[in-house]
Amino acid sequence: IDNSQFARDTVVATSIDDNRISKYVRELIVQKVINDKIDLLKNRSQIILQGPPGTGKTRLAKQMAIRMTNNTDPIETNDEIKASLEKIDSKQVKLIQFHPSYSYEDFVRGIVATTTANNNEIKYETENKVLAEMAKEAKGDLDKVGNKNQAKKYILIIDEINRANLSSVLGELIYALEYRDEAVESMY
Repeated sequence: IDNSQFARDTVVATSIDDNRISKYVRELIVQKVINDKIDLLKNRSQIILQGPPGTGKTRLAKQMAIRMTNNTDPIETNDEIKASLEKIDSKQVKLIQFHPSYSYEDFVRGIVATTTANNNEIKYETENKVLAEMAKEAKGDLDKVGNKNQAKKYILIIDEINRANLSSVLGELIYALEYRDEAVESMY
């Protein structure tokens, strides 16, 4: 018998506390699910987790983000997830939630009004939002290290993606998601 196969796929009855065994088996299953989804994400660059409310999609996404940013400790409880996310550079992992009034100007880039120092003038400037800011950070890191495999991972978790009008939030970026290796012209 191949011991590695035996250890991976078999649970043996033992006198050890059943709670410890069930926790161990549960952790193995969670880690397998996380690793399978990460492998899929490496091939696709984006994935959508779907399922009924309250089934752990956001939690799984957070666990994947932690694992992908080189934290390989087992993470099970919400406190462990929160503590692990706090250790990660806040520019690397972001969690946002879409809602019906979310727009391109909120997500990609928009025009903001600012006042001058003496408050006599209003000035309009374009400003990067969540997606453009993350892309800028990721590109800067990639330019610094020069190798995609050595660059930091940047992960954007979009919760409740189905609640927003995606064509108004993503605009021409829908094309970029579909055709990942082609350049996309933007109005900015």
